[in-house]
Amino acid sequence: MEKQINRANFAPVSIKKNVIYSIILACSGYVFTLVTYPYVSRVLGVTNIGICNFVNSIVQYFIFFSSLGINIQGVREIARVRNNPEELNRCFSSLFFLNAMTAIVAVVVYLLVMFLVPQLASYRRLLCIGLLQIVMTPFLIEWFYKGIENFRYITLRSLIVKLVYVVSVFLFVKEENDFELYFALSCGMMVLNSLFNWSYKKQYVKFRFSGISISPYIRSYLILGLYMLLTSMYTTLNTTFLGFCAGDKEVGYYTTATKLQTIILSLYTAFTTVMLPRMSSLNKLHDIKGMRELLLKSFNILIVFSIPIVAYSIIYSPQIVRILSGDGYEGAIVPMMIIMPLIFLIGIDQILCIQILMPLKDDKIICMNSLLAAFCGLVMNFILVPHLKSVGSALVLLLSEIAVFISSYYFVRKRFGSIMPWRSIFKNLWAVLPLSYVLYYISGISDLVLSVLTGIVFTVVYVIVVQFYVLKDKMIVSLFNDVKQKFRGA
Repeated sequence: MEKQINRANFAPVSIKKNVIYSIILACSGYVFTLVTYPYVSRVLGVTNIGICNFVNSIVQYFIFFSSLGINIQGVREIARVRNNPEELNRCFSSLFFLNAMTAIVAVVVYLLVMFLVPQLASYRRLLCIGLLQIVMTPFLIEWFYKGIENFRYITLRSLIVKLVYVVSVFLFVKEENDFELYFALSCGMMVLNSLFNWSYKKQYVKFRFSGISISPYIRSYLILGLYMLLTSMYTTLNTTFLGFCAGDKEVGYYTTATKLQTIILSLYTAFTTVMLPRMSSLNKLHDIKGMRELLLKSFNILIVFSIPIVAYSIIYSPQIVRILSGDGYEGAIVPMMIIMPLIFLIGIDQILCIQILMPLKDDKIICMNSLLAAFCGLVMNFILVPHLKSVGSALVLLLSEIAVFISSYYFVRKRFGSIMPWRSIFKNLWAVLPLSYVLYYISGISDLVLSVLTGIVFTVVYVIVVQFYVLKDKMIVSLFNDVKQKFRGA
């Protein structure tokens, strides 16, 4: 007799709990990266770090190709049918089969590129290791767990795998020539996650060939896939182009510059990831009021927290680079200053695209946004990178994201009217000016650790005081009132 699939966990989980799980997941990535990256960057050196990141950019590009639109469409479609067991099985099996077909094509093309492109001959061993990630991509099925909103499982599994990775790095990566082993361990994280996910899925669904129908999904899968590939042309391809054009050391500078921005942005991405399935569900119910409330909350959270973080990270870029990577990475300072405003800008883009356009299935508009940004990124790469190297790559990324914002805002405004809280944005920008002035002088403290910690403490206190007593932000006031009540209750 077939084992009964457990569906008890399909009951909707509160957004607050999902956000907490996602933030824990993002923070764990932040903590583990801050633990391993300073060690690895010092042991391997800027050139070997650049080699690993260059090869990884190629691998990631083929992972984008193998996945196409599954990471967006999968969440959306699973969220739509998660309360119907029969439809859930059919939907999961169809999407997985579709994903597996494109992954096979990606593997074939990857092998041809690896053996036919002469410039990649010296990287062939690392590329062979990276191939395993592409092969395992269909089995990752992260989209399924996000669609059923099982962020608890995603968080716990990721914490276990990351802990194994961190311990392995410190145990086995000991000298400069261990960069291949370091790359293998990084790939191993994805492989372990895929194995865990595929094994655990039997609690909810089973893959069956019978009933598979990919025709309802192909159009969105390809359109959203094109969106992901176009997006990668000004993100992942940036690193690849820089490696071919300027060498491994410049890749090391650029990827070091993007490291903190990626970590911090992941905290907000954790929030938008939770919002996508919930916004899709609200859209299905035609709950416009509920969607607007979530959008307002999203904008509020981003504005209050990202603007001070951008100010702090730009002013403290030299200190942050030194702490993250040590000596020899001074070339990453200017690219980091250019990149850090993306914490705010990409956050806005995520709200417009992930929380508005994607749940409404405006896939063509999303694709047009990425096409514009990809064109901008491609042209700017050829113009800026040969002369400015890693600084040019940082400018390409910034200009491309500005293009995405302008395009997304135009289409959203055209359809829904003005939804951007411009007044709140300008108020918070004015409020951060005194903070920036004080941070500039605090950053001059000769003791590196004391300077960084003093700046963090001052920034946190300043933001709380300004939001609570000057701007009187409702979300912050409510948060403080909740904390006060809990302390009184304790």
